[in-house]
Amino acid sequence: YINTIFSIILNRIELYRNLIEICYLNNVDAFLVTNMKNIRYLSGFTGDTGRVIITGDKAALVVDGRFTEQAKKESKIEVVDYNGNFTKTIYEICKNNSVRNLGFESTNLSYSEYLYIKDIMLDIDLIPIADSIEKLRIYKDEEEIETIREAVRIADTTLERVIRKTIKAGMTERDIAAEIEYQFRKLGASGPSFDTIVVSGTRTSLPHGVPTDKKVENGDMITMDIGCVYNGYCSDITRTIFLGTPHDIAKKTYNQVLEVQKETIEYINEEMKCRDAEIFARGKFNDMGIEKYFVHSLGHGVGLDVHEMPTVSEKSRFNFEKGMVFTVEPGIYIPEVLGVRIEDMLYVGKDGIEVITQFPKEMIVI
Repeated sequence: YINTIFSIILNRIELYRNLIEICYLNNVDAFLVTNMKNIRYLSGFTGDTGRVIITGDKAALVVDGRFTEQAKKESKIEVVDYNGNFTKTIYEICKNNSVRNLGFESTNLSYSEYLYIKDIMLDIDLIPIADSIEKLRIYKDEEEIETIREAVRIADTTLERVIRKTIKAGMTERDIAAEIEYQFRKLGASGPSFDTIVVSGTRTSLPHGVPTDKKVENGDMITMDIGCVYNGYCSDITRTIFLGTPHDIAKKTYNQVLEVQKETIEYINEEMKCRDAEIFARGKFNDMGIEKYFVHSLGHGVGLDVHEMPTVSEKSRFNFEKGMVFTVEPGIYIPEVLGVRIEDMLYVGKDGIEVITQFPKEMIVI
């Protein structure tokens, strides 16, 4: 326990060292954070409104009166009341710290808010900075990993309960999705990490199909792409199952996807390029003559957001490194016929690549 706490403290010190370096590399005196996921990452604050301002030697969380008490309990950094206006309060902090140029999250701040800030901070240059904190979030510390493990455990348990005890012929896709989200909350999650996907029969060819009032029938394939949020962190898992005996094409396609998913996971190793993992998977599908039906990337990072860095695709610029959590989710989708996707979450730990997801992926027939 003491070692874990010590590790977390060291990681937090390293985090703020990195933030100061962001300011230095971008030639700014301070950095304004407006993305609420990034604010939670930096401060621990779980509310839905606030700002973080980082200057040369400190960081402050600015909140309004609705969140003052909560912020003081949760925040790892100084809490400042917004005094009726976030921008004017942040401007005051900047003036007190001799800030001449202020970095801001260019991928998060709206244009209208940018103009408002610019109008108030007439004597401060605004400098756009993209994805700086998101790149820090790629590398999870021990506390984050344990939280993610629990989010995955909840998703695994939910699948077990729904598949073994709930799904039966005559239920609608919406019924199944509702039961999944009910189980999430019953098991301690705050809710789903994205809109739950449940598709059946020929609708499994829709990679991101929305659950409908279609009833599942004997002989149907059912794809469930689910994930939940636990203490702010996400899980993401996909399984395709069979209600009744699957037909030959369905069995063949399932086994092909399973083979590619397993072999790709075995192929991945620390320090290799993320793009090489997708190239490998596509090569396997190409050898099977079905690569054209693999219509999305191989995977993505998971953390405070269910889709975050690193990307695991042919276009990725990342390497697999310690601390990363990501998915491997090959799929084959034959329009108006069928679709199969199998998705696990992986972690690059001190002992190499670990599959966090525990739910079985061998063919399930109920």
